Amino acid sequence: MQIDLSELFGASKDLDVDIIRTLLKALKSEHSNEFDFISFKQSVQNLKEMNMDEETSFKSAYATASTMGMTKDKLLNSARKYQNALESERSSFANALKNQMEIKVNGKKEEAEQLKKRIESYKQKIEDMKREMAVYQEKIDTVDETMASAKQKISETKDRFEKAYSSINNNITADLSLIEKYL
Repeated sequence: MQIDLSELFGASKDLDVDIIRTLLKALKSEHSNEFDFISFKQSVQNLKEMNMDEETSFKSAYATASTMGMTKDKLLNSARKYQNALESERSSFANALKNQMEIKVNGKKEEAEQLKKRIESYKQKIEDMKREMAVYQEKIDTVDETMASAKQKISETKDRFEKAYSSINNNITADLSLIEKYL
């Protein structure tokens, strides 16, 4: 059975599509052909679509799953495996953000400092160096704007990631609570 993870985890339209795709890919990489949390969640959703109440949906899906050897502990461990996959993706994303910050923000700051030093040395040289100094000064003058723009873009990407991450993780956490409650 083909499972649509974006439908299963309620990826809303206000979340970043690329980030959702990355997070769902991390979940998909953990999914096997065996009956696990994702299969269970799909079963619960299918039962709910048949106008079955939530508790009955969970209990019915679990009853079917238990005939295939599923236990409550196995189900909970399976759900946690997916949360760990999300957390691993979050960690990778944090490292990528840190690297981007280093390259696009701190690297520009260092570049500005180096250019300032070159300007100071050129001030002591002959007249034809003034044209080259003006070029470097322009770069320095735009570094703050470039840094602010890079910081804002990185921050916005982080915010979109956190929103998408929270949406999926909260969904799994809610399911864990319901599993604990009903099973």
